[in-house]
Amino acid sequence: MKNEKLLLGLFLSILSVTAKAQIKSDTIITVEERTDKYVVETNRFFDNWFFGFGGGMQLYMGDHNRQMKIEDRLTPAATVFVGKWFSPGIGVRLNLSGGEFHGSTQNGSYSNGSSYDPSQELDEQIFKAGAVRGDVLFNMSNIVLGYKEKRVYNLIPYAGLGWAFTNEARELTANIGLLNSFRLSSAWDFNIDISAGLVNDRFDGEIGGAREEGFMSATVGFTYKFKNRKWNRAKTKTISTVAYTSAMPINTSQVVYASEAEACDIPEAQNTINTINNISPVIISFVIDKSELRNEAKQNLMFLAESLKEINSGVFLISGYADKWTGSAERNETLSRERAEIVYQTLVEYGVPEVMLQYESHGGVENMFFNDPSLSRAVIIKSLK
Repeated sequence: MKNEKLLLGLFLSILSVTAKAQIKSDTIITVEERTDKYVVETNRFFDNWFFGFGGGMQLYMGDHNRQMKIEDRLTPAATVFVGKWFSPGIGVRLNLSGGEFHGSTQNGSYSNGSSYDPSQELDEQIFKAGAVRGDVLFNMSNIVLGYKEKRVYNLIPYAGLGWAFTNEARELTANIGLLNSFRLSSAWDFNIDISAGLVNDRFDGEIGGAREEGFMSATVGFTYKFKNRKWNRAKTKTISTVAYTSAMPINTSQVVYASEAEACDIPEAQNTINTINNISPVIISFVIDKSELRNEAKQNLMFLAESLKEINSGVFLISGYADKWTGSAERNETLSRERAEIVYQTLVEYGVPEVMLQYESHGGVENMFFNDPSLSRAVIIKSLK
């Protein structure tokens, strides 16, 4: 009889707890920035435009120019261009170049009246020419190594078609080249551009044995990149539903006792979600224009990591911020991201499972607490409810 009463007491107690329990669920939307350096977000049409200019030397290769010394054929060259990058690896530009070509001629085309080599009946040849062309650019540094905003050197081969013209000729050109780009700042690059092109043999007014003639140029110059001039990392949006039981405390008056001396001993149900939410938000501050953690911050993160490992559930959001009133918007965006990343990496190093952590950045913000800008140079860690 005693055993029967004891079993009945256990059954009624469990039934009481189950009746009072409520099954709840939370929907968590997480946006993660992908770390794949080959994947970026597509920018708008009016982003990633650039303008540039340069100057250097050029050389025309005509029918009789090989009989002339190279130093006598080299002439100044000038170029301007405008273009757009559609991705970190592919872009286009419209290029306008011009100058004066020097060479030698036997039929007197573009002759300046001076004899160059009487034994070969060669006169000096001088004519002004210009060219407009469209180039397709391939940033091989980004294509092969992945996009890196602050890469110092980019190797950019290109190919294009266009028109070359003089006072008397208009001819189609085919061009190839190599653009060597050196980063000076977020907005400016220094360029060394080496190019070559083919044009019809009649372009210089003298038809010889070759079907085509050519020209080469080497220029140095600068490129200005209009805003928006960078590429954001692609983001992955994850929507997940977490179900949990929020149990009421057990009402011991509903437990049936076998006797006054015997009772059913049932542990009190635990509410995991309430435990997670009981962790207060944590703020980690940073030195102005820095994203390195101070020793005090590392110790605070170590304490937090111990609590999170003990809970071992839930998701915590790491939000990076910068002071709006210090530095450019671009710099503040970078700072806030780097601060969030270093806190995320430190918590992982201290043993917190990656699945419990997400991070985001907010760029430069106005004073968040006590009208104190130093508290905006921070990372805030809080649970996602």
